[in-house]
Amino acid sequence: HERMMERGHCLTNFIEVWDLYHALSPAGLGAVPFYKKYASVFDKVYPERLRVCFIIRVPWAWNTVWRFFEAIMPAATKKKIRIKGCRADSWLEEFRALLPDESIPD
Repeated sequence: HERMMERGHCLTNFIEVWDLYHALSPAGLGAVPFYKKYASVFDKVYPERLRVCFIIRVPWAWNTVWRFFEAIMPAATKKKIRIKGCRADSWLEEFRALLPDESIPD
């Protein structure tokens, strides 16, 4: 806590991966109420603690959704987001640069 106060920013952060392969399915849309409920909490702590967010296997409809969120998102948060396609070769190398191999699924 003291080191964090001295430096003026969070010392711990995380890498988040959103796999949107089934995002538009009923199971994927089932997460919406959770995010609505906790949006105010994420708004306060998420941008500072986020190291990088990968959004992978993005369906074509995501572009419309992304334009909405991108318009209201702080610039500092936008810089931390990496939107990647369906092919693992579009994101796997970047995963390996940031994560230990044992945490990357086959």
